[in-house]
Amino acid sequence: MKYKKNAITTSTGGQLSPEELSSFIESGVQQTNFIAEECQVLEVTASQMNIDVLEVSERLLRKGVEGTEFTTKSGISLPRRTLTPVEVVLYYQITDKFLRRNISREKAAQLINDMFAKRFMNDVLDLGINGDDDLDTGAEPFLSILDGVIKEADNDADVNDEAFTENDEMTDVLAKLVDKMPNDFSGDEDKLRFYLSPANYRKYLRELKTRNTELGDKASMGVVPLYFEGIKLVKINRMPDTKIIHTLTKNLAVGYGLRMTAETQRQAKLRATDYVVTAEVDMDYAISKAIVLGTRN
Repeated sequence: MKYKKNAITTSTGGQLSPEELSSFIESGVQQTNFIAEECQVLEVTASQMNIDVLEVSERLLRKGVEGTEFTTKSGISLPRRTLTPVEVVLYYQITDKFLRRNISREKAAQLINDMFAKRFMNDVLDLGINGDDDLDTGAEPFLSILDGVIKEADNDADVNDEAFTENDEMTDVLAKLVDKMPNDFSGDEDKLRFYLSPANYRKYLRELKTRNTELGDKASMGVVPLYFEGIKLVKINRMPDTKIIHTLTKNLAVGYGLRMTAETQRQAKLRATDYVVTAEVDMDYAISKAIVLGTRN
């Protein structure tokens, strides 16, 4: 499979050049709103890469005294969360009939490329949120690939935990998450987010509708995005109903390795073509203390 001008052709196969890899990733990111708008997307040039974020967690100013040297550095720490991309394989088989009916011949390469890129990034997001490499690979071949953000946060002592129940009003749940966010990261609502499932998003929307306010009317019609105390709600299709993440935008990071291959194989007897893409991916967060993880009991 060969890339040219951000498109796949079926003439050859092999490892993608850095330019072809970046083009493929960019195409997928552009078609996956959550990753494009809410995540850092990083090239991991070695087997591992630290997500380095300069965290100012204390008051830094001190009174100056002439002739006195400051010897103690204060207030700055450098979290060392690590991206470790794991090899994944994306496999498609496209029949000749599908191509004839659904893809115009002159645009076939570009459209196939876009299909691959979008499906790839959607799966990366799903896996990056819900993955658990302790699961049985036979029973869960997808989710067992790597540990996702939820499992990492569940096991991270620096993450702020908050419990809620199924019967809680969503406004009460979100309020508890806001109150649990450390002062170092709260207060700048434009940079804060709630990441939640479609069901929890709808639950909050319906609570707004019962108030018979102008905001509730606009929200129910999809005219405005949903906010709580100035903080935007973002739904993630594969987010479990039992979890809500309150954090900074761009605190989540998607990493991909530089080794990526794309191959095709013609199956003449089946009148179809196999497409196989291999890549290396991971997803994590940068600052543990800037996450409040809500868990439904």
